[in-house]
Amino acid sequence: MISVKIKNLSFGYIKNNEIIKNFNYEFLKGNIYRIIGENGKGKSTVLDILSGLYPNNIEELEINYRRIVEINEYRKNIAYIDQNSYIFTDTIYQNISLYRNIDLRSIRKICKKLNIDDLIMSFPENYNTVLNKEINLSGGQKQKILIARAFVEKKEIYIFDEVTSALDRENKMIFYNIINEIKKDSIIILVSHEEILSELTNVEEIYL
Repeated sequence: MISVKIKNLSFGYIKNNEIIKNFNYEFLKGNIYRIIGENGKGKSTVLDILSGLYPNNIEELEINYRRIVEINEYRKNIAYIDQNSYIFTDTIYQNISLYRNIDLRSIRKICKKLNIDDLIMSFPENYNTVLNKEINLSGGQKQKILIARAFVEKKEIYIFDEVTSALDRENKMIFYNIINEIKKDSIIILVSHEEILSELTNVEEIYL
């Protein structure tokens, strides 16, 4: 069983001004979790802490009912795409693989699912095309590359923060169908304001 537990988490960027107070929750494999709350209530901060971006808060996390000791090992089991994730000036392959040794066939497989393989194959250098100012990708196409970055390698925990905002309805449903497929072996945690989520089953909502 994969379990990630937050215990008695309080957090604030300014001393004596906590935006999260005594938050407790247990995330289990096989489920999709949607974090809900007004702006400024700490939704994205909870995702950052769960992803290990704040090592000082590691004592509030447990995995499989044991306190996390090695933060880098914990991070290896997580795919995290948020609003600050970006496309960098390198090949499409490297943007998706993040310099991991991932077979191109695996990358093409997920890109085909996300309906972006045809576009990439239309470029003169295909997946070796360098993404720069001369390659004019739309916001939705960039989001698909970021999403492919998360899905191309199997992880125990997937964290997404508003990653489908630039996608149309059809492509949003493709994304949600993928997380429905992979949730049986993983924990899926996301922040999204989209009503389309109501069409998914077994989404557990967490209010901050």
